[in-house]
Amino acid sequence: MRKKVILFLIAFLITFFLSEIALKLRTYSDIDGAKSLRLINGCEMVFIDKRLQPVYTVVLDCPGKDSIRLWPLPVVDPWVED
Repeated sequence: MRKKVILFLIAFLITFFLSEIALKLRTYSDIDGAKSLRLINGCEMVFIDKRLQPVYTVVLDCPGKDSIRLWPLPVVDPWVED
């Protein structure tokens, strides 16, 4: 039983660190206060902090489609920054 728990913890830690590395490679920041995460088909999720917006904001950007604000709720489609 103890061996199974240790193997599970090792597998969990390996998976966790590999996913962290993958996310770090896909994340970039063009300006201070906004981080972008590359997704499939040229889409990206943008995380905007309080330096640029009054609240933390999550936006989905895809080529050929207007931005969609996912957070804070309600979802706003299309979303345009003022």
